[in-house]
Amino acid sequence: MDELARRQLASIAEMVAVAGATGIPVWLRGGWAMDFQLGTVTRPHLDVDWYCWRDDADRLADLLLARGWLPDPRTPVLSQLDLFAADVEVSVAYLGRDAAGRPTVGAAA
Repeated sequence: MDELARRQLASIAEMVAVAGATGIPVWLRGGWAMDFQLGTVTRPHLDVDWYCWRDDADRLADLLLARGWLPDPRTPVLSQLDLFAADVEVSVAYLGRDAAGRPTVGAAA
C-alpha cells in the first residue's frame, strides 16, 4: 500500500469519527467500499466516495471545513460535496427521498 492509500485510509477513519461523534450517518461507497468488503486494497484510488443525507450535508461540510478540509471549487455543492485535505479528495453524494419515502441518490438542495 502506498502513502496516498494510507492517507486515504486515515481520511476514512476521520470521516467515521467526525460523523459518528455528531450522529450524522455516512456510507462508504465506490472503490474503497469494495476494498473493505474484499478485505484488501485492490488498486490505487483517486478519491474516497461517500453517501450522506442531503439534510446533513451542510453540517458535515462545516465540521470537515473546521478540521482543515478545503472545498473543491470544480464541483457545485448543489450536486455533491467534494473536499480536499492535501492530496486526499473525498466526494460525498447526497441522498434524499422520493414521494414514497424511498432513498434516492443525487438529491439537490
